[in-house]
Amino acid sequence: MSSAVLLSQPVVIDNGTAILKAGFAGGDRPTVVFDSICGRVKHERVMPGGALEGVDVVIGDACRKHRGALVLSRPMESGRVTDWADAERVWSHAYNMIEASYDGHPLLMTEAPLNPDSNREKCAEVLFEHLGVPALHIAPQAALSLYAGGRTTGLVLDIGDGVAQAVPVYEGLAVRSAVVRSEVGGRAISKRLELLLRRAGFHAQTSAEKEVVREIKEQCCYVSADASRDEHAMSAALARKGTLPSTNLADAQPRSFKLPDGSHVRLEGERFRASEALFDPSVLGSEEPGAADLVALACRRADLDLRATMYESVVLAGGSTLFPGFGERLVKDLRSKLPDTTIRVRAPPERALSCWIGGSILASLATFKSMWVLRSEYDEHGASVFSRGAL
Repeated sequence: MSSAVLLSQPVVIDNGTAILKAGFAGGDRPTVVFDSICGRVKHERVMPGGALEGVDVVIGDACRKHRGALVLSRPMESGRVTDWADAERVWSHAYNMIEASYDGHPLLMTEAPLNPDSNREKCAEVLFEHLGVPALHIAPQAALSLYAGGRTTGLVLDIGDGVAQAVPVYEGLAVRSAVVRSEVGGRAISKRLELLLRRAGFHAQTSAEKEVVREIKEQCCYVSADASRDEHAMSAALARKGTLPSTNLADAQPRSFKLPDGSHVRLEGERFRASEALFDPSVLGSEEPGAADLVALACRRADLDLRATMYESVVLAGGSTLFPGFGERLVKDLRSKLPDTTIRVRAPPERALSCWIGGSILASLATFKSMWVLRSEYDEHGASVFSRGAL
Protein backbone atom coordinates (compact mmCIF):
# COMPACT_ATOMS: atom_id res chain seq x y z
CA MET A 1 0.00 0.00 0.00
CA SER A 2 1.47 3.36 -1.03
CA SER A 3 2.02 6.07 1.53
CA ALA A 4 0.03 8.33 -0.82
CA VAL A 5 -3.07 7.27 1.09
CA LEU A 6 -1.81 9.42 3.97
CA LEU A 7 -2.81 12.44 1.91
CA SER A 8 -6.45 11.41 2.33
CA GLN A 9 -8.50 12.81 5.19
CA PRO A 10 -8.30 10.35 8.10
CA VAL A 11 -11.37 8.79 9.69
CA VAL A 12 -11.58 9.02 13.50
CA ILE A 13 -13.59 6.48 15.52
CA ASP A 14 -13.99 6.76 19.28
CA ASN A 15 -14.94 3.24 20.25
CA GLY A 16 -17.00 3.58 23.44
CA THR A 17 -18.65 0.76 25.35
CA ALA A 18 -22.12 2.28 24.85
CA ILE A 19 -21.72 5.05 22.28
CA LEU A 20 -19.59 5.22 19.13
CA LYS A 21 -18.52 8.52 17.60
CA ALA A 22 -17.17 8.72 14.05
CA GLY A 23 -16.20 11.40 11.58
CA PHE A 24 -13.33 12.92 9.66
CA ALA A 25 -10.16 14.41 11.15
CA GLY A 26 -10.22 18.18 11.29
CA GLY A 27 -13.90 18.35 12.17
CA ASP A 28 -15.10 20.15 15.29
CA ARG A 29 -17.57 17.39 16.11
CA PRO A 30 -18.11 13.79 14.98
CA THR A 31 -20.30 13.31 11.93
CA VAL A 32 -22.28 10.56 13.65
CA VAL A 33 -22.89 9.52 17.25
CA PHE A 34 -24.87 6.32 17.75
CA ASP A 35 -25.51 3.44 20.13
CA SER A 36 -22.84 0.74 19.90
CA ILE A 37 -25.42 -2.01 19.98
CA CYS A 38 -26.67 -4.90 17.87
CA GLY A 39 -30.16 -6.38 17.80
CA ARG A 40 -31.35 -9.76 16.54
CA VAL A 41 -34.98 -10.52 15.72
CA LYS A 42 -36.72 -12.55 18.43
CA HIS A 43 -39.50 -14.21 16.43
CA GLU A 44 -38.64 -14.08 12.76
CA ARG A 45 -41.30 -16.53 11.60
CA VAL A 46 -44.24 -14.56 12.95
CA MET A 47 -43.27 -11.35 11.20
CA PRO A 48 -43.77 -11.96 7.44
CA GLY A 49 -43.62 -8.76 5.48
CA GLY A 50 -42.53 -6.80 8.53
CA ALA A 51 -39.92 -4.05 8.61
CA LEU A 52 -37.31 -6.53 9.83
CA GLU A 53 -38.04 -9.35 7.39
CA GLY A 54 -34.78 -10.67 5.97
CA VAL A 55 -32.68 -8.62 8.41
CA ASP A 56 -30.14 -10.63 10.38
CA VAL A 57 -28.72 -7.90 12.61
CA VAL A 58 -30.00 -4.39 13.35
CA ILE A 59 -27.23 -1.97 14.30
CA GLY A 60 -27.09 1.31 16.17
CA ASP A 61 -29.97 3.68 16.79
CA ALA A 62 -32.38 1.60 14.68
CA CYS A 63 -32.38 -0.85 17.59
CA ARG A 64 -34.28 1.72 19.64
CA LYS A 65 -37.07 1.92 17.06
CA HIS A 66 -37.52 -1.86 16.91
CA ARG A 67 -36.32 -2.80 20.40
CA GLY A 68 -39.53 -4.61 21.32
CA ALA A 69 -38.84 -7.13 18.55
CA LEU A 70 -35.11 -7.53 19.21
CA VAL A 71 -32.68 -9.22 21.54
CA LEU A 72 -30.04 -6.55 22.18
CA SER A 73 -26.34 -6.97 22.90
CA ARG A 74 -23.23 -4.83 22.93
CA PRO A 75 -19.88 -5.84 21.44
CA MET A 76 -17.89 -4.25 24.28
CA GLU A 77 -17.68 -4.77 28.03
CA SER A 78 -15.71 -2.54 30.40
CA GLY A 79 -14.04 -0.69 27.54
CA ARG A 80 -12.85 -3.85 25.74
CA VAL A 81 -14.24 -5.68 22.74
CA THR A 82 -15.74 -9.04 23.68
CA ASP A 83 -17.59 -9.85 20.44
CA TRP A 84 -15.37 -9.16 17.44
CA ALA A 85 -17.97 -10.06 14.83
CA ASP A 86 -20.43 -7.52 16.22
CA ALA A 87 -17.66 -4.95 16.69
CA GLU A 88 -16.87 -5.29 12.99
CA ARG A 89 -20.56 -4.79 12.18
CA VAL A 90 -20.67 -1.62 14.28
CA TRP A 91 -17.50 -0.23 12.67
CA SER A 92 -18.85 -1.02 9.20
CA HIS A 93 -22.05 0.79 10.12
CA ALA A 94 -19.99 3.84 11.14
CA TYR A 95 -18.25 3.90 7.75
CA ASN A 96 -21.61 3.65 6.00
CA MET A 97 -23.04 6.47 8.10
CA ILE A 98 -20.20 8.87 7.27
CA GLU A 99 -20.13 7.67 3.64
CA ALA A 100 -16.46 6.71 3.69
CA SER A 101 -14.77 3.80 1.94
CA TYR A 102 -12.73 1.42 4.09
CA ASP A 103 -9.67 1.57 1.86
CA GLY A 104 -9.73 5.28 1.09
CA HIS A 105 -8.76 6.80 4.44
CA PRO A 106 -6.31 6.20 7.29
CA LEU A 107 -8.13 5.32 10.53
CA LEU A 108 -7.46 6.59 14.04
CA MET A 109 -9.17 4.26 16.52
CA THR A 110 -9.30 5.00 20.26
CA GLU A 111 -8.71 2.49 23.03
CA ALA A 112 -9.14 2.34 26.79
CA PRO A 113 -6.12 2.49 29.12
CA LEU A 114 -4.53 -0.86 29.99
CA ASN A 115 -6.08 -2.46 26.91
CA PRO A 116 -4.27 -5.83 26.58
CA ASP A 117 -1.87 -6.22 23.66
CA SER A 118 -3.94 -9.19 22.54
CA ASN A 119 -6.96 -6.91 22.09
CA ARG A 120 -4.95 -4.27 20.23
CA GLU A 121 -3.58 -6.91 17.90
CA LYS A 122 -7.01 -8.43 17.26
CA CYS A 123 -8.39 -4.96 16.56
CA ALA A 124 -5.65 -4.38 13.99
CA GLU A 125 -6.33 -7.77 12.42
CA VAL A 126 -10.04 -7.04 11.97
CA LEU A 127 -9.46 -3.54 10.62
CA PHE A 128 -6.67 -4.46 8.20
CA GLU A 129 -7.75 -7.91 7.07
CA HIS A 130 -11.55 -7.73 7.25
CA LEU A 131 -12.34 -4.09 6.53
CA GLY A 132 -9.19 -3.33 4.55
CA VAL A 133 -8.15 0.01 6.04
CA PRO A 134 -4.91 1.29 4.45
CA ALA A 135 -3.32 2.76 7.59
CA LEU A 136 -4.10 2.63 11.29
CA HIS A 137 -3.20 4.31 14.55
CA ILE A 138 -4.62 3.16 17.90
CA ALA A 139 -4.60 6.02 20.41
CA PRO A 140 -5.21 6.16 24.19
CA GLN A 141 -8.48 7.85 25.06
CA ALA A 142 -7.17 9.83 28.04
CA ALA A 143 -4.46 11.67 26.11
CA LEU A 144 -6.95 12.53 23.37
CA SER A 145 -9.36 13.99 25.93
CA LEU A 146 -6.59 16.33 27.09
CA TYR A 147 -5.70 17.32 23.52
CA ALA A 148 -9.31 18.43 23.03
CA GLY A 149 -8.73 21.14 25.63
CA GLY A 150 -5.33 22.14 24.30
CA ARG A 151 -3.46 20.32 27.07
CA THR A 152 -0.83 17.60 27.07
CA THR A 153 -0.41 17.17 30.84
CA GLY A 154 -3.07 16.48 33.45
CA LEU A 155 -5.14 13.79 35.09
CA VAL A 156 -8.15 12.57 33.14
CA LEU A 157 -11.07 11.11 35.07
CA ASP A 158 -12.96 9.30 32.32
CA ILE A 159 -16.18 7.54 33.28
CA GLY A 160 -18.00 5.88 30.43
CA ASP A 161 -20.61 3.16 30.30
CA GLY A 162 -18.36 0.22 31.03
CA VAL A 163 -15.46 1.52 33.07
CA ALA A 164 -14.22 4.42 35.20
CA GLN A 165 -10.54 5.28 35.02
CA ALA A 166 -8.17 7.93 36.34
CA VAL A 167 -5.21 8.38 33.99
CA PRO A 168 -2.27 10.71 34.66
CA VAL A 169 -0.90 12.03 31.37
CA TYR A 170 2.49 13.75 31.10
CA GLU A 171 3.44 15.56 27.89
CA GLY A 172 0.98 13.51 25.87
CA LEU A 173 1.96 10.12 27.29
CA ALA A 174 -0.23 8.22 29.72
CA VAL A 175 1.61 7.12 32.85
CA ARG A 176 0.65 3.46 32.62
CA SER A 177 1.91 2.52 36.09
CA ALA A 178 -0.35 5.13 37.71
CA VAL A 179 -3.62 4.28 35.94
CA VAL A 180 -6.46 3.30 38.30
CA ARG A 181 -9.57 1.54 36.95
CA SER A 182 -12.95 0.69 38.35
CA GLU A 183 -15.77 -1.38 36.89
CA VAL A 184 -18.33 1.06 38.30
CA GLY A 185 -19.38 3.09 35.27
CA GLY A 186 -22.61 4.04 33.61
CA ARG A 187 -23.77 0.47 33.17
CA ALA A 188 -23.43 -0.21 36.90
CA ILE A 189 -25.56 2.86 37.57
CA SER A 190 -28.18 1.58 35.14
CA LYS A 191 -28.29 -1.76 36.94
CA ARG A 192 -28.70 -0.06 40.31
CA LEU A 193 -31.46 2.15 38.94
CA GLU A 194 -33.14 -0.95 37.53
CA LEU A 195 -33.31 -2.43 41.03
CA LEU A 196 -34.57 0.81 42.54
CA LEU A 197 -37.28 1.16 39.89
CA ARG A 198 -38.76 -2.19 40.81
CA ARG A 199 -40.04 -0.55 43.98
CA ALA A 200 -41.70 2.09 41.79
CA GLY A 201 -43.46 -0.61 39.81
CA PHE A 202 -41.28 -0.79 36.69
CA HIS A 203 -39.69 -4.19 36.09
CA ALA A 204 -37.03 -4.26 33.36
CA GLN A 205 -36.75 -7.87 32.23
CA THR A 206 -35.94 -7.82 28.51
CA SER A 207 -32.86 -6.28 26.92
CA ALA A 208 -35.13 -3.64 25.36
CA GLU A 209 -36.57 -2.69 28.75
CA LYS A 210 -33.06 -2.41 30.17
CA GLU A 211 -32.28 0.13 27.44
CA VAL A 212 -35.29 2.12 28.66
CA VAL A 213 -33.68 2.17 32.12
CA ARG A 214 -30.56 3.68 30.54
CA GLU A 215 -32.69 6.43 29.01
CA ILE A 216 -34.34 7.11 32.37
CA LYS A 217 -30.90 7.35 33.97
CA GLU A 218 -29.64 9.83 31.39
CA GLN A 219 -32.72 12.06 31.60
CA CYS A 220 -33.59 11.95 35.29
CA CYS A 221 -30.60 11.15 37.51
CA TYR A 222 -28.25 13.60 39.19
CA VAL A 223 -25.37 13.49 41.69
CA SER A 224 -26.16 14.79 45.14
CA ALA A 225 -23.65 17.00 46.91
CA ASP A 226 -24.83 15.42 50.15
CA ALA A 227 -26.83 12.20 49.75
CA SER A 228 -27.85 11.97 53.42
CA ARG A 229 -29.18 15.56 53.29
CA ASP A 230 -31.22 14.80 50.18
CA GLU A 231 -32.54 11.59 51.73
CA HIS A 232 -33.75 13.55 54.75
CA ALA A 233 -35.28 16.31 52.61
CA MET A 234 -36.98 13.80 50.34
CA SER A 235 -38.44 11.90 53.29
CA ALA A 236 -39.70 15.10 54.89
CA ALA A 237 -41.31 16.29 51.65
CA LEU A 238 -43.03 12.97 51.07
CA ALA A 239 -44.29 12.91 54.66
CA ARG A 240 -46.08 16.23 54.14
CA LYS A 241 -46.93 15.34 50.52
CA GLY A 242 -45.26 18.50 49.31
CA THR A 243 -42.28 19.56 47.26
CA LEU A 244 -38.78 20.25 48.45
CA PRO A 245 -38.58 23.79 49.81
CA SER A 246 -34.92 24.64 49.29
CA THR A 247 -33.81 26.01 45.92
CA ASN A 248 -30.51 24.26 46.55
CA LEU A 249 -32.40 20.99 46.24
CA ALA A 250 -34.08 21.77 42.94
CA ASP A 251 -32.48 18.72 41.33
CA ALA A 252 -34.03 16.53 44.00
CA GLN A 253 -37.62 17.21 43.00
CA PRO A 254 -39.53 14.08 41.93
CA ARG A 255 -39.75 13.58 38.20
CA SER A 256 -41.98 11.53 35.92
CA PHE A 257 -40.73 9.57 32.90
CA LYS A 258 -43.00 8.44 30.07
CA LEU A 259 -42.47 4.78 29.15
CA PRO A 260 -42.73 3.45 25.57
CA ASP A 261 -46.20 2.02 26.28
CA GLY A 262 -47.50 5.46 27.28
CA SER A 263 -47.55 4.85 31.04
CA HIS A 264 -45.42 6.84 33.46
CA VAL A 265 -42.98 5.94 36.19
CA ARG A 266 -42.32 8.44 39.00
CA LEU A 267 -38.78 8.88 40.31
CA GLU A 268 -38.10 10.33 43.71
CA GLY A 269 -35.01 9.35 45.72
CA GLU A 270 -34.04 6.97 42.91
CA ARG A 271 -32.78 10.00 41.01
CA PHE A 272 -29.72 10.41 43.24
CA ARG A 273 -29.50 6.99 44.90
CA ALA A 274 -28.51 5.33 41.62
CA SER A 275 -25.68 7.73 40.72
CA GLU A 276 -24.41 7.79 44.32
CA ALA A 277 -22.61 4.55 43.43
CA LEU A 278 -20.12 6.55 41.35
CA PHE A 279 -18.81 8.10 44.57
CA ASP A 280 -19.70 5.34 47.02
CA PRO A 281 -19.54 1.94 45.27
CA SER A 282 -20.23 0.23 48.59
CA VAL A 283 -23.94 0.82 47.94
CA LEU A 284 -23.52 -1.82 45.22
CA GLY A 285 -21.68 -4.15 47.59
CA SER A 286 -18.49 -3.29 45.70
CA GLU A 287 -15.05 -2.57 47.10
CA GLU A 288 -14.02 -0.60 44.01
CA PRO A 289 -12.79 2.98 44.59
CA GLY A 290 -15.23 5.83 44.09
CA ALA A 291 -14.59 8.79 41.79
CA ALA A 292 -12.63 10.86 44.32
CA ASP A 293 -10.59 7.84 45.39
CA LEU A 294 -9.75 7.07 41.75
CA VAL A 295 -8.26 10.54 41.38
CA ALA A 296 -6.40 10.42 44.70
CA LEU A 297 -4.97 6.94 44.07
CA ALA A 298 -3.80 7.83 40.56
CA CYS A 299 -2.11 11.01 41.81
CA ARG A 300 -0.34 9.08 44.58
CA ARG A 301 0.97 6.58 42.04
CA ALA A 302 2.42 9.35 39.87
CA ASP A 303 5.95 10.61 40.45
CA LEU A 304 6.23 12.89 43.46
CA ASP A 305 7.16 15.94 41.38
CA LEU A 306 4.05 15.48 39.21
CA ARG A 307 1.44 15.13 41.93
CA ALA A 308 0.70 18.81 42.51
CA THR A 309 0.30 19.34 38.77
CA MET A 310 -2.10 16.41 38.53
CA TYR A 311 -4.28 17.60 41.41
CA GLU A 312 -4.45 21.05 39.82
CA SER A 313 -5.26 19.67 36.35
CA VAL A 314 -8.07 17.14 36.78
CA VAL A 315 -10.10 16.97 33.56
CA LEU A 316 -13.45 15.19 33.33
CA ALA A 317 -14.31 13.05 30.31
CA GLY A 318 -16.94 10.50 29.40
CA GLY A 319 -20.71 10.54 29.32
CA SER A 320 -21.14 9.32 32.90
CA THR A 321 -19.59 12.54 34.24
CA LEU A 322 -22.47 14.52 32.72
CA PHE A 323 -24.85 13.97 35.64
CA PRO A 324 -25.83 17.35 37.11
CA GLY A 325 -23.76 17.96 40.23
CA PHE A 326 -20.95 15.54 39.33
CA GLY A 327 -18.13 18.09 39.22
CA GLU A 328 -19.19 19.86 42.40
CA ARG A 329 -19.40 16.57 44.30
CA LEU A 330 -15.96 15.49 43.07
CA VAL A 331 -14.36 18.73 44.26
CA LYS A 332 -16.16 18.48 47.61
CA ASP A 333 -15.02 14.89 48.21
CA LEU A 334 -11.43 15.57 47.12
CA ARG A 335 -11.13 18.62 49.37
CA SER A 336 -12.54 16.61 52.25
CA LYS A 337 -9.89 13.92 51.71
CA LEU A 338 -7.06 16.36 50.93
CA PRO A 339 -7.75 19.61 52.82
CA ASP A 340 -4.21 20.97 52.34
CA THR A 341 -4.04 20.26 48.60
CA THR A 342 -5.01 22.64 45.81
CA ILE A 343 -7.68 20.92 43.72
CA ARG A 344 -8.86 22.14 40.32
CA VAL A 345 -11.37 20.19 38.27
CA ARG A 346 -12.22 21.14 34.71
CA ALA A 347 -15.51 19.94 33.28
CA PRO A 348 -15.58 20.75 29.55
CA PRO A 349 -19.18 21.03 28.34
CA GLU A 350 -18.35 18.80 25.35
CA ARG A 351 -16.67 16.14 27.51
CA ALA A 352 -18.85 13.32 26.17
CA LEU A 353 -17.14 14.01 22.82
CA SER A 354 -13.72 15.20 24.02
CA CYS A 355 -11.93 11.97 23.15
CA TRP A 356 -13.15 12.10 19.55
CA ILE A 357 -12.35 15.82 19.30
CA GLY A 358 -8.80 15.16 20.52
CA GLY A 359 -8.42 12.39 17.95
CA SER A 360 -9.67 14.75 15.25
CA ILE A 361 -7.06 17.33 16.23
CA LEU A 362 -4.23 14.80 16.43
CA ALA A 363 -4.96 13.00 13.16
CA SER A 364 -5.15 16.28 11.25
CA LEU A 365 -1.63 17.40 12.23
CA ALA A 366 0.93 17.28 9.43
CA THR A 367 3.50 16.01 11.94
CA PHE A 368 1.31 13.00 12.73
CA LYS A 369 1.91 11.26 9.39
CA SER A 370 4.89 9.34 10.77
CA MET A 371 2.66 7.74 13.42
CA TRP A 372 0.50 5.74 11.02
CA VAL A 373 1.09 2.01 10.59
CA LEU A 374 0.63 1.23 6.90
CA ARG A 375 -0.96 -1.96 5.62
CA SER A 376 2.40 -2.88 4.08
CA GLU A 377 4.04 -2.67 7.52
CA TYR A 378 1.28 -4.79 9.00
CA ASP A 379 1.72 -7.38 6.24
CA GLU A 380 5.47 -7.50 6.92
CA HIS A 381 5.47 -7.54 10.73
CA GLY A 382 2.00 -8.80 11.64
CA ALA A 383 -0.32 -7.49 14.34
CA SER A 384 2.50 -7.46 16.89
CA VAL A 385 3.59 -4.12 15.40
CA PHE A 386 0.85 -2.62 17.57
CA SER A 387 2.51 -3.85 20.76
CA ARG A 388 5.28 -1.28 20.34
CA GLY A 389 4.91 1.33 23.02
CA ALA A 390 1.39 0.14 23.80
CA LEU A 391 -0.37 2.06 26.57
